[in-house]
Amino acid sequence: MDRSKEPEVAADITARKPKPIVMLDHGNCKWEHKRLADVFIPMHVGPVILFKEKVIQPSLNALDKEIATFTKPGDTTEAYRQVEVQQLRKTTLQSFCPSTHAVFERALRSWISDSLHQVANDEPDVIIELYLFFEDADERCDEPLAVAFALEKLKARVRKDNLWKLKDVVQRFRGVALNDLPCYRVLSLMETVANACRHGDGDAVKKLFHERPDFWPEPLRNLTLQRNGVLGFSSITFPDKLLYAFCDAIVAFWDDLHLVHLCSFGNLSLLIKEEQGEASVLLKKSREYVERLKTNPLFGAQTP
Repeated sequence: MDRSKEPEVAADITARKPKPIVMLDHGNCKWEHKRLADVFIPMHVGPVILFKEKVIQPSLNALDKEIATFTKPGDTTEAYRQVEVQQLRKTTLQSFCPSTHAVFERALRSWISDSLHQVANDEPDVIIELYLFFEDADERCDEPLAVAFALEKLKARVRKDNLWKLKDVVQRFRGVALNDLPCYRVLSLMETVANACRHGDGDAVKKLFHERPDFWPEPLRNLTLQRNGVLGFSSITFPDKLLYAFCDAIVAFWDDLHLVHLCSFGNLSLLIKEEQGEASVLLKKSREYVERLKTNPLFGAQTP
C-alpha cells in the first residue's frame, strides 16, 4: 500500500510559531534522592523497541500485503473485501496507539513508585513532605503522619495520574522537569491520542481536534475550525510515522533519564571523554533524536 499519501501537516498548523526544540542540559540535571530504581532505567528501552519491531511493524506490513492482493477492478466482492481490510488496518493502527502508551505509562509509574518506596526506607521525612505538598489543605491530618500512610497515598496518586500530572511529582520529588525533555511534546500528544482512541468521541477527541486538526481530512477540517466545531473520531486518520514517533520518543525519554542518572554521579565532560563510554553513546543518541525531531513535519513546527 502506498503510504506516501498519508496526510500532511496542515498549513494553518505549521504556520504557528513553534517552540524551539533543544537538547536537555544533562550536565546541569542531577537526581535528588538517587536510588536503585534509577539503575534499572535502561531496562525500559528494550520492550518498546521489541514492541515496535516485532508487533507493530509486522502487523501493519501483513495488512498492507493483504490489501495489495486486491487487483481485480470492477469485482464487487473484492471491492468490499478491500474496504474491510483497509478499515481493519486503520483500526489496528489506532489500537496500537493506546497500547504503546500503556507500555510507557506502566514503566513510568513503576519507576516513580519504586523510587518512592526506596526513599521511604532511608529518608522518611521526604515522603511525608511530598505527601503534604500534593494534598489539599483540608485533607491534611493534624496528627503525626505515618510514613507508610503517606507512601501509600503517594503510590495511589502515581497509579491514577497521567503524564501531565506525573511530571509534577517527578519534578518535586527528583528535581528534573520532564517537560524540558525534547521528547515531551511527542509524549504529551501520545497521551491525548491514546485517550481519544480509548474513549472515542468526547472530551479527548475535542482536545485532540483543537490541538491537531491536521489529523482530519480537508476541506471539512478547515470549515469546521471556522465554525468552532469539532469533527468526530470516525473521520480521523493517523499516519504510520506518528505511531513510530511515539515509540522513538519513549526510547529517547529513558535514554535521557539514564544520562541524567550518570551525570548525577560525575561531571558530564569527564564522562564523555571515553568515546565509546555509555555517557558518550547516550549523548550522541540524544543529539541525533533532537535533529530528527526538528525535521519531522509532525512535530518540528508544532507547539507542545
